[in-house]
Amino acid sequence: MLTIRGRQVRETLEELVDPESTALLVIDMQNDFCHPEGTFAAAGADVSAYPAATAAIATAVRAARAAGVMVVWVRVSTVHPEFFQSEAQLRFELRMKQSYGRTDVPEFDFCVPGSWGHEFLDELDYADGEMVVDKRRSSAFAGTDLDMLLRSNGIESLVVTGCTTEGCVDSTIRDAVSRDYYVTIVSDGVASDNASLHEAAMHVLTAYRCDHADVGAVSAAWHASVSAR
Repeated sequence: MLTIRGRQVRETLEELVDPESTALLVIDMQNDFCHPEGTFAAAGADVSAYPAATAAIATAVRAARAAGVMVVWVRVSTVHPEFFQSEAQLRFELRMKQSYGRTDVPEFDFCVPGSWGHEFLDELDYADGEMVVDKRRSSAFAGTDLDMLLRSNGIESLVVTGCTTEGCVDSTIRDAVSRDYYVTIVSDGVASDNASLHEAAMHVLTAYRCDHADVGAVSAAWHASVSAR
């Protein structure tokens, strides 16, 4: 621990991801976003970076479960869009869809509850009973009960994985830091459908916004903690 202004501040990776007060966030790893047969791939999104990130996230999930770390699954849920999509949000979604370079794609919904596209990727092996937070905006904190969930369980530190790096991951990390959580991004457990935006986001986030480590280092820290009990 570091002592700064008389306070004890976490310093090492082992302290930052202490299983007793850490949660693993898995953000938006849903079929519509990440699967080659999902809605976004059909609209022209390049989902080629997701298999490698998915493998890293699956490793993180297994390591978290073994260490007793809370796993929180975050997902987009498009419910009653006629009530929850403001004009500004519709403009945002339009820009996002246009970024895939196709102008012939009609307006489309995604991640509709009950659909295959809403489900988490099979490779991640979501387990019934683990916490799921549904959201309608980029940040996992916007309009959700995520903060209450974390604080109710004594969570002070977050390990963040998922997609997209420059979108929902970035938005969630910034909100988490503003709410005084420690944040560690899993460098090989985040991805985007735009490689240049992924690289730019990682450059900004890891400059000082949050700590970072690959899944091997995070898993090793959790394993060491369990072994020391």
